[in-house]
Amino acid sequence: MGALMPAPQSKLIVRACVGAAKEAARGHTSRASKEGCANFEGLYQDSGGGVVEVSQTKCNIRARNAAQRWSMDANADGIQVFMWDVVGTLRDGFISWSNQATWVILQDAAEAEKKGLPFLPRRFHAVCGPGNVCILREEREQSCRTRAFASRSE
Repeated sequence: MGALMPAPQSKLIVRACVGAAKEAARGHTSRASKEGCANFEGLYQDSGGGVVEVSQTKCNIRARNAAQRWSMDANADGIQVFMWDVVGTLRDGFISWSNQATWVILQDAAEAEKKGLPFLPRRFHAVCGPGNVCILREEREQSCRTRAFASRSE
């Protein structure tokens, strides 16, 4: 029960410090591949802990969470990804999973490459408090901006 899993309609507050990717708040479902699936590639904060690095070739997904010591191959169809026995739906910078977990986009691989930035995991931590309000903070700079997001589930 120690996993950080916001309730389906809880608010997730992301503190993006100076230098953090502006793309963190934005989904990238509009860039669908010719094969009929969305672009899931990027870095995501896992509500269960750690950062998930997602790479993609056509509609084949590879996800890896070093903190939780797992990696998994999966398939995407449209805006959905099928991993283990759960289904994730990509929308507005979130992957909402059928088991109530949520992944929040931290860095979009294509945007990082376009800007000449390295696509590397950064240090983040999340803390959930009363009312299922979670704070996600990047440990880099002292000056931070705050953005609030309502997580969505099917």
